[in-house]
Amino acid sequence: MVVWSIWLDKNRLVFENKAEGAKEVVARAGRILGDYLVCNGLDEMKCNRAKPNTVKWCPPTRGYVKINVDAAVNNDMEFIGIGVVARNEDGTVLAAAARRMFGRFSPHLGECMAVREGVWLAQSRGFSK
Repeated sequence: MVVWSIWLDKNRLVFENKAEGAKEVVARAGRILGDYLVCNGLDEMKCNRAKPNTVKWCPPTRGYVKINVDAAVNNDMEFIGIGVVARNEDGTVLAAAARRMFGRFSPHLGECMAVREGVWLAQSRGFSK
């Protein structure tokens, strides 16, 4: 859902020359998840899962670009999802990418592939710091 939200924001930038901030992209992903849970008769109380630790994004040093990556791995699927986001010190999204890679990969290898995509994104956009 986060990757889809990034993809949607990227398309809005490309086709409508409009982009949202990182907070709105993440908030949209949360709303989509909430809608999914409601539509499928699930809610936070019924879901038997651990609450994730709250992690706050820390901006990079002024003049630098911070690139965050993630991989989604499901052993039942024949592919993994990779997401990359590049932001400046204000949290403005400078670039983002999402990709599906076909094959079965361990979570560790999936994360490594996401890092590779992040390096590629930085190089392709000319981010040197």
